[in-house]
Amino acid sequence: MKTKTIIILSVVVMAGLLSATGLVVWNRYFRVYYGYKPLEFSKETWAAADAEHRGYMLNDLLKKHRLKGMTYDDVIDLLGKPDREHVDKTTGRVSSIHYGVGYLGMNPRAPLVFSSIFIINFDEQAKVEMFVVDS
Repeated sequence: MKTKTIIILSVVVMAGLLSATGLVVWNRYFRVYYGYKPLEFSKETWAAADAEHRGYMLNDLLKKHRLKGMTYDDVIDLLGKPDREHVDKTTGRVSSIHYGVGYLGMNPRAPLVFSSIFIINFDEQAKVEMFVVDS
């Protein structure tokens, strides 16, 4: 009887350990952010929002609008005045604009990052060349 109890207890402990390990692996490698509250993007809401609420709209913005190839004026019309502009000193043109997008949720790969920036880079024709979220 004692041996049977030990075997059952061992199986229960092993099942618990395997479940906990599976949960840790899932959260670490398959779920990127925790605490993220997705919101639908709208020009008006984005323009009035603080950085954190912009962050909640970012995924929807990128799904609904193809930014690559848009002109600087089109981006400003869509997103409003940026938080920061970087002007190329040699050409005098805007080479990138930055929007604060706040805290995008806990990222286990960067646990101490509490704020992110949405950076849009423009080419020589003032069209979006690339964009990135930098933490």
